[in-house]
Amino acid sequence: MKILIAGQAKTGTTALLYLVASSLGDGVKLLFEPLECPSDVEMFGGDLVAKVIIRKDVNLHSFVNFDKKIIIIRDPRDRLISSLLYSQYHAKYLQNDELVSLVRECLEMKESAPASVSIREILEVIGKASQNLLIAKQFNKHFELELMLLDNYLASVPDAFLYRYEDFVDESYTLLETYLGRPICGKAVVPGNLRRVVRTKKSGDWRNWFTADDVQEYQPVLGPWLKKYGYDAEDWKLNAEPIIDSRHCSKYFMLLVDESPVRKHSGKSQYVLATNGKEINGNLEKTQINKSLGYLDLINEGICSGWAFYTEKPTIASKVQIFVNDRLVLTTEARLPRPDVKECGIHPTGLCGFRVEWPIGMRPQAGDQVEAWVEGDVNPLLGSPKQMSAPQGKLAWPWSSAVGAQLVGRRSGLKRTPLGKSKAVKPLISADHHPKLRAKSNQQNGLSDFSVSSVSDSGNRLSLKKNVPLLSTRINVSELIKKVDLGLLGLSEKEAAHLIREALALLGRHIIALDDGVVKVQGLGSFQIGFTMKEKDGLKVPKKHIVFRAIKPRNKQQKRISA
Repeated sequence: MKILIAGQAKTGTTALLYLVASSLGDGVKLLFEPLECPSDVEMFGGDLVAKVIIRKDVNLHSFVNFDKKIIIIRDPRDRLISSLLYSQYHAKYLQNDELVSLVRECLEMKESAPASVSIREILEVIGKASQNLLIAKQFNKHFELELMLLDNYLASVPDAFLYRYEDFVDESYTLLETYLGRPICGKAVVPGNLRRVVRTKKSGDWRNWFTADDVQEYQPVLGPWLKKYGYDAEDWKLNAEPIIDSRHCSKYFMLLVDESPVRKHSGKSQYVLATNGKEINGNLEKTQINKSLGYLDLINEGICSGWAFYTEKPTIASKVQIFVNDRLVLTTEARLPRPDVKECGIHPTGLCGFRVEWPIGMRPQAGDQVEAWVEGDVNPLLGSPKQMSAPQGKLAWPWSSAVGAQLVGRRSGLKRTPLGKSKAVKPLISADHHPKLRAKSNQQNGLSDFSVSSVSDSGNRLSLKKNVPLLSTRINVSELIKKVDLGLLGLSEKEAAHLIREALALLGRHIIALDDGVVKVQGLGSFQIGFTMKEKDGLKVPKKHIVFRAIKPRNKQQKRISA
């Protein structure tokens, strides 16, 4: 029997998954929050239980052939409180201990005097920590959107069993057992790595959290939904002497902080470096070097796209997280074809692209900051953050031609360019109109060597300069690394090679081959790549910079920009 458990976040879906699975006995298979039903699900033998969150990016209708469908619902007021706290799990401000303390102190104040701090005031403090003054409005808008998605899904599956969270926590299983045709006799044992999703395991706690101001704000919004799902829409009575347990408030928040992947991104967790499969020992300092390579190409009103892959295992699809104003809004897999990345030799198959539509009500507005991270990595993808510009119609943003222009060190380069206006875009430097650059391009056939420098006052900077005779040159990264004094940088050959490849990738279309450590570069008069190892929280963090002179192909500039 195939069983689907669907619900909104913070409605007990995880606990219900493990309860039902334990009741089915040994051999049951689990699917935990897949974005769609696997194509080979019919080949699964025995019982199968899948748990999904009702979200815009989940293909809920792909589970239409499951034998049983359970939709769990919860009092929206209780879910609002749980969502408010759990949504901080991915907040970028968690990197900053002072901002974490700011939010924690607000929650501790709520514990000591519940009636004196409203939900809006908590959101405003979170907004201050996130540097997003609109966070209260965005949170409420997103919460309403989730209710609409739930309503739409319920209408599409009339054969589903609607199960109330309140019955679940009271261990009222009679109707559930009747629907499944099986007794519920196990226990909901949630694995340790998912314990953070469990908070109070009780209902009605909103009466301790809400203030009179909160009732005034949320009653008009949530009242119709309460009535629709069988809750008393007129009962908004608050506890006369509210009590908030710190285990469900500030301490729960700090638990999320400690387990947050954002803390890993910020260097709060420990990293083990390796070379040739062996751990690096001795006095080598730890570094924060990306385990992935990729770029955030495009953001506009409709979509977000780019490419990413794990450098050690490029054929395994990487999970990409999209943040808007430091809040996680999308998770997707980078497995779409990107012929341009393959042709440039960056990826062996090119199956490393991602392209997602913004959920309704969560599209970034003008001025919003968008970042893309590969899950578990230490830095965001190249091209992050991007700022959402005012709507201008369709935008041209080819990664291969615009990357170099946007990331030319401290210089300002090309910006997003509306189609039809690319004639107005001037090249960085044109060989046709620059005598010195034209002279360089007509040098002898021999290839000039890199100018390599790995020594500075602090002994931690690597700079590589290169002129490109005849507008084309080949670079052997492995041989190049041998010229660098890696001891001064505190890097292994593998780490330095990865950083150089990552920097070369920014040259975009100017890279046309990458094979066995050899990179071919064309269309440049000269370029300089480098990185400086900076100290941050006791770790060495590479700060990369790119400067290059692009040659404009005669009569091809508009075609290249608009591709």
